[in-house]
Amino acid sequence: MGSQEMQDFFWKQIYRERGIPVTLQPYPEEPSHYFLDRAAKLDTDGGCVQLGLTIHYRDIKEHADRLANAITSRGVFKGDRVMTMLPTSIQFVIADAGISKAGAVHIPCNPLEPPDSLAKKVIATSPKVLICLAGEVEKARYLLRETSLHQVIVTQLEDYSSTPPPTVEIPGVESWLHVIDGAQPVPPSINYEPKLDLESLFFTGGTTGIAKCCMISHYNVVANVHQTLRSRGVDSEEITTVIPILMALPLYHVYGHVMMHAMINLGAKIILANDPRSSDEIIGLVKEYSPWVFLGVPTQYAKLLEEKIDGFAPISISGSAPLPPKVQDKFEESTGAHITEGYGLSEMTMSSHANVGVEKKKRGSIGIPFPDTVIKIIDVNTGEPLDIQQMIAENLIGEMLLKGPQRMVGYWPEPETGIDEEGFIHTGDVVRIDEDGHFYIVDRIKDMINVSGLKVYSREIENVLYDHPATKIAAAIGVPDPEKEGSEQVVVFVQLKPGYRAKIKEADYLDFLKDKVIKYAVPKSVIFLEEIPLTHMHKVDKRQLREKLKGASLILDQAAEVSVDSSKAKQPVEKEKSQNNAN
Repeated sequence: MGSQEMQDFFWKQIYRERGIPVTLQPYPEEPSHYFLDRAAKLDTDGGCVQLGLTIHYRDIKEHADRLANAITSRGVFKGDRVMTMLPTSIQFVIADAGISKAGAVHIPCNPLEPPDSLAKKVIATSPKVLICLAGEVEKARYLLRETSLHQVIVTQLEDYSSTPPPTVEIPGVESWLHVIDGAQPVPPSINYEPKLDLESLFFTGGTTGIAKCCMISHYNVVANVHQTLRSRGVDSEEITTVIPILMALPLYHVYGHVMMHAMINLGAKIILANDPRSSDEIIGLVKEYSPWVFLGVPTQYAKLLEEKIDGFAPISISGSAPLPPKVQDKFEESTGAHITEGYGLSEMTMSSHANVGVEKKKRGSIGIPFPDTVIKIIDVNTGEPLDIQQMIAENLIGEMLLKGPQRMVGYWPEPETGIDEEGFIHTGDVVRIDEDGHFYIVDRIKDMINVSGLKVYSREIENVLYDHPATKIAAAIGVPDPEKEGSEQVVVFVQLKPGYRAKIKEADYLDFLKDKVIKYAVPKSVIFLEEIPLTHMHKVDKRQLREKLKGASLILDQAAEVSVDSSKAKQPVEKEKSQNNAN
């Protein structure tokens, strides 16, 4: 059965049952800022909210038109790059549209990134202009000294607030407000080729684990926005109400970037959490604005469980990392919200799957593929294609490969790099598929643990760890077994909830796990951390955890080593079957 036939076999029936179009072709061949232009023409109360200020889309469009005019006058032309170091903010929304209107390519970067890392990105992509917060001006000056960058525009978050401060004049850089005010609201005339012209460059760990830069076209963004909405039963043409949406995502990440465009396409009222890491800010915005929809990541849901929340958004969307089923259950029970989960990666612009059902039995599923997304599954060991029907019948697993209209152009600067000869992205994610065609991520290939030739899935262990009442954040990794060459041992990290630090010992977790995981998956040790390191998208940073293990200082904080008698561990039949299928 071919790849497209595999998709037809399962998912078209589900699409029909749930009112999802079987195909969304043809997708509009427009630049990404057409979403903003469309929202501005609606002339509704939709727009963005920041620090007590609501700015409507017609005004955002005017500022974006002015910015496009301004950067063009500063020598930015079609295909040139503009870098931003901006938090989730109105400035980011304006910058993204203004860069697009100038025909340039947006390079969004984390404002918390260290200067050396930013310098490498500047050297790799040669942006002509940097836009950042005034508080990051020292990083900007470092980049001006050490790289080819020669123009910087700075802003303050409070420039768009209910009480804007006086403009700050900083030597050697330009003020955002002066740049905007000094330009005409007339963007340059650009001849776009949306399938070829790049909209953005997103740096990523890459599906190979090596830092790379995904080239995302305007067509990729526009297609993925339509896929994201229509797969959830939302047709922007039918939306007549201004929906309040709490955006608690970093817009400089591909997840936040595409969801920003999707919400603009709906003409929504986007309530911006300038610091998505802050539970206090999120709760304050929920109380003040009563959003209908919340866009977040799994660690936010876990942190919010520690707070008393009334009137939380009834619809919540989780992405960027797996949402532990236990966290989802507890959150939904305590708030009454319904969380829908999806799946994606930078190489696919953002998303390829969504869990469009609300059935309890689909907990932990990433759902079904978007319309027009083609799936191929290959054997992890041999690389040979797997038959979908056989996978389901025998509970097999394999690496998921993807292609579709949202697939990236390639890794910068060469088109088609990172894409195989059939046009697929190799995701590095190991999946299984249930009898209804729903996908489940078993693990990342790089995170699978090899214990004497037997596969242990770190995600399965982590899901069990979240069942323990003391667990706030958990992670499992493999480390070399000093007694068995080529084999690994399982080590788990746990960040405890407040109040449990002095009460829980390593032995408590080991005893808990011995009853729930197969014997060779029982950890060698449990390491408690005050804070488990997270990436800028709030994913557990397993690279840092592996680095920490190389230092002796971490072990000094642990209780005395506890011996584990693996022979006493229970051996669940179903888990044994699943493990055997991996080999």
